[in-house]
Amino acid sequence: MPTDTPPKAIPDEFAAFTLRTAKLLVGEGLTTAQQVVDRYPEDLLNIKGFGCKSLREVERCFLPGKHYAPRSANH
Repeated sequence: MPTDTPPKAIPDEFAAFTLRTAKLLVGEGLTTAQQVVDRYPEDLLNIKGFGCKSLREVERCFLPGKHYAPRSANH
């Protein structure tokens, strides 16, 4: 008997994201733009597999003009 759970639906608000980014967000229980914005940037970057490319997608779609630049370890 299969025990797989059905895949979670991708919200319409995430349509502009790559499927990978959308699945990572939904996998964390994020289903609205506001939830994503509220977790920007550090909490998003703590999602396993969510890196700079995914963060740039979020910025482009939900936070125009933002560009997160992590502090250098040397400063």
